[in-house]
Amino acid sequence: MDKLTIRISPTRITMRYSDKMAGVLGHGKAKISRASYVEPYKIGETIKWQADMSPVGGGVIGQFSTRQQALDAESEWVDEHVIRRTR
Repeated sequence: MDKLTIRISPTRITMRYSDKMAGVLGHGKAKISRASYVEPYKIGETIKWQADMSPVGGGVIGQFSTRQQALDAESEWVDEHVIRRTR
């Protein structure tokens, strides 16, 4: 996912981490926090993927066929519920 959603307040910048943005972290004090755990699980003999959003106050999302689908859903969820949420 190439788009970047960012929230800027007087004391904080919140964004979803991307290796493309790693250079920004060298310009001040940065704190990186885990947003989720993307993990596989089995249903019978089928492997599915889910994203546990509990580190940021969410639930478990998904029953995805691929890890990439779970990662994309995780990114969308973080953008919508963490970065864009108003306080």
